[in-house]
Amino acid sequence: MARPSRRRFLGGSALTLAALTGVLDPATDDSPLDRPAGAPADLDVDVPAPLADAFLPVPTADALSTAYSTVIADTVDADSDEGLGYRVRPVTERLDVDADELSATVGVRAVERGVRLTTAVGEFDRPDDGETVAVGPESDDSSGSDDGGPDDDASADAETTDDLPAGWRLAETDETAFVAGDGVAAVATGDGSAPGPRGRSSPSAEDAAEARLETARTAGRAAADEADRFAEGPLGAAALPRLGGFETVLLVPDAATGPFPAGVPGDVDAFAAGFEVAPGELRDLTGTAENAYVIRPAEDAGRLSDESVERLVREIDPAVPVETEVTRADGVVLVDAVVEAPPERDPEASPDAEVWSRFDRDAGTVTFEHVEGEPVPAAELELWHDGEEVSDDLLDGDAFETGDELTVDTGLIAAVALRWFDPDANAYDVYARERVDREAFAVDYDLSTEELTLTYEGDGEADASDLRLVHRGDDGARTVGDGFADGTLSPDDAVAVEDVSIGDSVRLEFDFERPPGVGGGPLVHYRARPPRVWIHSRAEEGTVVTYGDEESRPADAFVTLVDGEPTDAQFADEYDTLSERDELVLGELPLGSTVTVEWRGPNEPAVVAEEEVVPNTRASIEYDPDAGEVTVRHRSGRTLPASDLELQAGRTPTDVQPADELDEFGPDDSFSVPVPPLSRVRLVWTGGEREHHIGGTTTARDAFAAAYDADDEAMTVEYVGERPVDPERLRVR
Repeated sequence: MARPSRRRFLGGSALTLAALTGVLDPATDDSPLDRPAGAPADLDVDVPAPLADAFLPVPTADALSTAYSTVIADTVDADSDEGLGYRVRPVTERLDVDADELSATVGVRAVERGVRLTTAVGEFDRPDDGETVAVGPESDDSSGSDDGGPDDDASADAETTDDLPAGWRLAETDETAFVAGDGVAAVATGDGSAPGPRGRSSPSAEDAAEARLETARTAGRAAADEADRFAEGPLGAAALPRLGGFETVLLVPDAATGPFPAGVPGDVDAFAAGFEVAPGELRDLTGTAENAYVIRPAEDAGRLSDESVERLVREIDPAVPVETEVTRADGVVLVDAVVEAPPERDPEASPDAEVWSRFDRDAGTVTFEHVEGEPVPAAELELWHDGEEVSDDLLDGDAFETGDELTVDTGLIAAVALRWFDPDANAYDVYARERVDREAFAVDYDLSTEELTLTYEGDGEADASDLRLVHRGDDGARTVGDGFADGTLSPDDAVAVEDVSIGDSVRLEFDFERPPGVGGGPLVHYRARPPRVWIHSRAEEGTVVTYGDEESRPADAFVTLVDGEPTDAQFADEYDTLSERDELVLGELPLGSTVTVEWRGPNEPAVVAEEEVVPNTRASIEYDPDAGEVTVRHRSGRTLPASDLELQAGRTPTDVQPADELDEFGPDDSFSVPVPPLSRVRLVWTGGEREHHIGGTTTARDAFAAAYDADDEAMTVEYVGERPVDPERLRVR
């Protein structure tokens, strides 16, 4: 196969590929999509369409006071939702646009999760749902079209700001905030919370909404060039002009905190990849495809070797690289990769055989035994040992069948697997695998010094040259303990890993490449975490705190508080040492109060569980189609003031509320309210920081009948309800 030159591949192939997929015609259209007057400011870097527009509202991580784990851009060419990938499909729902109206999306994932930002570009009108918060200045568009300037009815009372592009609108719904103009939008979702101990309360609804709104506002400022933009930053400016024409573009701004810590050399600062075929569509790839990489070495690193670069590509690429070309320019490493589709795991296609594996510690061997089932042709059987296929050395005969055994000399540390592989179908299945010796290592963690000690307790010497010890924390992943994992281990050899904080993880893993299915995880994986404590409510006992950790700890190290004050009952009153499933019953506590459990261990007190006290009340809601109303009945739990309850239809309060009918809502109480058919009705408690669901239903959900005609391949949907329904509220998907 003739290889294109680097210049042709990196400078032209991206655009040509986009043309082949219907994205862009380099000969006639090398500019961003047409946009109305008053459109946002163009990027200062030359990014191929349509990604140029999709990156306009993507601010830098610093502008959002966060750090990005990944930024993934997808070019979209689909006629229906069925043709959309899992990252793109939610965009159609959040913006209420059709699949064929989308051209590209960009999804941003922050290291600490929290609020997520997604942008979209295409041929859609500015979304008009939600409550308008602010609008950009009125557009200078002289065409007379209504572009959504501040004169819109929905925007009449909203703030007008130069922080948004002309004609753009900042709005929020119950679960999202978005900023948009015609054909370009950015949506913020999530609650703004960072990962924390289980049981810790999420931010209040108000705080979550504010975090989403601020994220969307910053995206609008980026579109107006009033905030720094990711595409103009170091990685975006280096990678997007080269990769922006690929179907999918992956950007990892910080390799240490990205999703591939073990597969990225420590001297890589950031990298980006362009995939000709989207990873989710690789199973349909025939022949080869061309991918490309832009890698930025760390400033204090020397020359990044071709071997390290090629290994990174093999680790990261979702396909199988068969040829790579590495060049260097402008301080970055450029890689052209010719790839094939990866093999697909297909247990239905493999011979139905049951294979057992066993490790003989004394002999230092692993034996695979065919216990029962079909014979496996020797030509389709692969035996892997420490990343190398050793089938030819051990397979004897035409087939591996019942009663046969294969024994591998592994020593005391090894990874072995027995795999079926059909090269014609490009399919595989794994019969058995072993990682040895997982029982030969002991972990001791001292929280007071934040030091983890890993000790080898095997019976004899072991070759550790294929191991690496990886410590992953808030500042990324790094390889540690070189003297422990680069030679021969003797019994009682140990290594200390320092600065292992709560939330960090330490892994002893194999340091060689393996084909799909031959992995199997690390030898040792330890995650430093606080004790598990759960707070929940029971109908008879009220609020109960449960110690859920396998490790026993002193009971007086835990203090339970309500609204910051110690409770009358404490774990130490009933236990000396806490074991898994030990409980503390607190009884009925004031609704809306906050229960907190502090762990006062070796370091400063840490909150290990926190919950707002909410009612355990449950209600049933039934719809009467003849009367056109729902009846809400108290089913179980506390009696509640009716003024603390709200009945909603489609997240909007109904005209009649519980307080209009009752003073209290308790056993045997009920009330009826008129509600339109096909409404999502729910009863919520509003007495706390956030709404608490008590009961719900969808009215007249059985008011449709559907019939499928196999000959015409058509589905007929008929409304058989008794009351008229506004068809604008319905959508057939």
